[in-house]
Amino acid sequence: MPVPKFKLSLLQSRFMASITASMTLLMLYFVFSNAHFAYAADVPSIQAEDHSHDRLLATPFLDADEEGLDLRDIGGYRDTLLGYGNEFIGRAPQAATSADTEVLINNRPITDNVVQGETNQYSFLKASVFGTLSPATYTFPSALGLRDIHANLVEDDVDIEEAWPGGTKAADVELKRRQTTGDSRTVYISVNTCVQPAPVQNTTTDPPPQLKLYISQSHNNTTPGPTKSSNAQEIYSLVSGAIMVQINATDDVFLGVYGEQTTDYKDVWSSQIAVSIDGFYHTFHNGSYANLTIVDTDSSASLLLTSPLAEANQSSSLYEAWMKAPSPYVLFASKVGDQLINGLQNSYCGLAMNAAIRPVINSTVSVNVDRSITNLTWDGLNYPKQQFYVTDLSPSSTYNVFLGMYGNSTDSGDFAGGGGQIWPAQNITTLTNNNCAIISGLSFCSNTAYAVPSNPKYNVSELAAFYDNYTQTQFGYFEKALAQISCETTSSARYSLARNCSDCTDAYKDWVCAVTIPRCTDWAPALSSAPWLQERNLVQEFPNSTILWDYDLYKATNDSSLLAPKQSRRVDIDTDIAPGPYNEVLPCDDLCLHIVQSCPAAFGFSCPRPGDTGFNQSYGVTSEKTNMEGCNYPGNQGEGSWGHRSEVSSLVLVTLAVMHWML
Repeated sequence: MPVPKFKLSLLQSRFMASITASMTLLMLYFVFSNAHFAYAADVPSIQAEDHSHDRLLATPFLDADEEGLDLRDIGGYRDTLLGYGNEFIGRAPQAATSADTEVLINNRPITDNVVQGETNQYSFLKASVFGTLSPATYTFPSALGLRDIHANLVEDDVDIEEAWPGGTKAADVELKRRQTTGDSRTVYISVNTCVQPAPVQNTTTDPPPQLKLYISQSHNNTTPGPTKSSNAQEIYSLVSGAIMVQINATDDVFLGVYGEQTTDYKDVWSSQIAVSIDGFYHTFHNGSYANLTIVDTDSSASLLLTSPLAEANQSSSLYEAWMKAPSPYVLFASKVGDQLINGLQNSYCGLAMNAAIRPVINSTVSVNVDRSITNLTWDGLNYPKQQFYVTDLSPSSTYNVFLGMYGNSTDSGDFAGGGGQIWPAQNITTLTNNNCAIISGLSFCSNTAYAVPSNPKYNVSELAAFYDNYTQTQFGYFEKALAQISCETTSSARYSLARNCSDCTDAYKDWVCAVTIPRCTDWAPALSSAPWLQERNLVQEFPNSTILWDYDLYKATNDSSLLAPKQSRRVDIDTDIAPGPYNEVLPCDDLCLHIVQSCPAAFGFSCPRPGDTGFNQSYGVTSEKTNMEGCNYPGNQGEGSWGHRSEVSSLVLVTLAVMHWML
């Protein structure tokens, strides 16, 4: 039977050609798109870039927990160096299987949510292990002399388990610093917890369980975690929200971050993990070295100094460069017992997310931390240092204060150290009464930086001017007397072979600044017997109009031993400032002795000695300059709110001696 022939019209022919071409193109599309999907997983940089630090502000953390993340509406200080805010995100939680392993790239962190009872899986491939080392990035005038755990590991061969007591050597692996060889390289692994699960009950005070880090270097265990044999992996518990581990790698490295299942807490963790061949991405400086000194504290503010930024004298170009440089450090603070940071004290992102006082960006919160570079004397040195002036603190409160550095202080991102550094906490305790206030940055008494008798009706600038101007006037009398001495002469013709007029000037300035600007702390019965303190102005009302219980007794007495407690060492402090009762930290007796040793004998300077009448009301003993109990002197940084200050009755003696010599 013949096959019927179909003759297509011109229109039908064109239609069939179009259909054929379309089918061909469609087949080609599927062929090439399937090939693309197959290889997309082999390009680790694409996946890693989705978690780079610059992308952390993209979306809310979790819709289910978004309300829980806004844990408080608290004040903070604006700091454009930081990339953390309350919108810090983690990846949506996923079941942890081998298919979900995320590939880590050198110095590129990944931030994920960790679901309770599950393990997030990561890998650091051999190509990255033996990749090109990144160049060091420095943004300071000179390298900071930091005592960090990384340096300790390199120089002192410190055992990781000893440095991090939460770590366990499940495989009995000795994790010490090992030199890179042709077939191995040191790899630095770090994890920070940024957000923790919330307690189910408001009465819960303990922090949630710490995350655990699992490390495997075996292809027989590519998904390390709690279900795998401990002989095939290393196990580390984070310590206060952070862990730093270095290993000697020869091949792919497999990692797991596990969150323990608990019924006492709800929601998830948010953690940030990073691996580097250059150095730790996150750093916590373990030990007691806080790199921070508490200068003084009043009822609502605190003044703090870092260790010297560089050993640079005022005559050096390095000194000038540092004095003009931006501040490298940031500060975090929360009240002792604050549950939001409990368990996160070693984590930069944890403190950046949860501390009551913290740097933030793109925020309208009030500014309550001023940062600056200063040459304020510290331990007898006027090297450049960074100063923090923290305000809006609560009276009679103790705070944990943490020094931090974000990235290289001017930038964060894909480089070793990009995840920030944290130093151990210091405690500061604010005063109870509001009649002492910190002043600093004085034009004449430039090393004066502590709390002075005050009244809330005066601001800090007015107080500083009141004290500094008076002191400069008193110093002017001394300069007139010194002008009568032949200072510019040969050494044999000078008044002393060991000292000169510059020594005399420096000694007198130190003394006059200490005795005319009394250092102030709370009046309290428990402190009244401290030998370095002198009660002052007990017959005046406090600024809030309250009086002491024995006010009338002090006011009526004529006992000479009670004259010092009845008034300040300067009459105008009581009449103009009217601070009310306070304790003064007495100036050190060696300030007076230095004048006698450094100035011409013709001045007739003399100092009271211990046991003399009036000594105990005028000076503290230099040998008592220990810890928080001692006398006051220029550049003396006390550890927090003192119970020790300074005194002045001999000011009149020295001034009279000078004036008598001038006559």
